[in-house]
Amino acid sequence: MFFPRGPTPREETPKTPLTPEAKLCSFDCRWTFCSRPRKPAPARGYQLVVCVSENLTFNSSTTKKKVAVVLSGRQAGKKVVVLQQRDEGTKERPYPHAIVAGIERYPLKVTKSMGKKKVAKRSKVKPFIKVVNYSHLLPTRYVLELEGLKGSVTPDTFKEPTQREDAKKAVKKAFEERYSKGSNRWFFTKLRF
Repeated sequence: MFFPRGPTPREETPKTPLTPEAKLCSFDCRWTFCSRPRKPAPARGYQLVVCVSENLTFNSSTTKKKVAVVLSGRQAGKKVVVLQQRDEGTKERPYPHAIVAGIERYPLKVTKSMGKKKVAKRSKVKPFIKVVNYSHLLPTRYVLELEGLKGSVTPDTFKEPTQREDAKKAVKKAFEERYSKGSNRWFFTKLRF
């Protein structure tokens, strides 16, 4: 997100230093000046940087079915639901992580003038399931209850490709049911950034 530069002189350092010693809460927003070499002036300006502390922890009692945003990787910026969490880690993954289900391709906009076929086609959701490190998740205040997913996504799901595909189908069915009901509208809208 870029903002006009204005009359302020060029600075190459952030306005507030991003030091590891700085105490951050769950997340903190800072403004930095972005100067790109060999780019025209409109590409320069202040940008908003979201800093997430490394010691971000999830409360085990409230985390299940909690909606979070993935911060890095292929699905960065996508919304996910935390299905299971492992605070201490496992033998294969010795770090705190969570099994999440999210939306890779969001449903498109639907209007009254569209026919039933077109509405059905535009209401499709492409899901993904993944194991994500806690440091790559930004928890939100939203909660999404998915009754149909109990037992369908487990740590053993990721060992067999066929089990993974079956789990994705179950997640897709649960998400599309939820979307067709019209509940949890925020979860099914794409983040614009």
